[in-house]
Amino acid sequence: MSYRNFDGEEALIEWECIFTGRSFDEVVAADEPGVAADPDDGEGPMVLAVSEALQDALAAAGQPRLVEVGRLWALERMAEGEVFDQEIATQLLSGLSRLAQGLRERDRRLYCWTA
Repeated sequence: MSYRNFDGEEALIEWECIFTGRSFDEVVAADEPGVAADPDDGEGPMVLAVSEALQDALAAAGQPRLVEVGRLWALERMAEGEVFDQEIATQLLSGLSRLAQGLRERDRRLYCWTA
C-alpha cells in the first residue's frame, strides 16, 4: 500500500507523544527516535530506531487505540496545515502494530528508513 509523503522522523516523535503522553520536547531531549545509520549527516537517507516505548505501545495497542491515535495524529497534522486522512493514518498504524507485535515475540527492534 502507498501512503502520501510525510516526515518519518517527525511522525515517530508525534506517535510517541500521543501514545505515551510525553511532550514533543521530552521525546526529542531523550534523543528519540535513535539514529541507527546516517551516512550523509542528516542530508539524505537514514535509518531510525523506533524507541522501545513506542514499539511496546504499538505492539500492545488494540484497534480502538489505533483508531484513536490515528485520529489524533491526523488532527495534529491538520493543525500544521497538512491534510492526512484518519483512515489512512489508522491503516498505517495498524500495519506498524502488527509488525511491532511480531518483532516483540522475537525480541527484535523496529526501524524506520527515511529518504
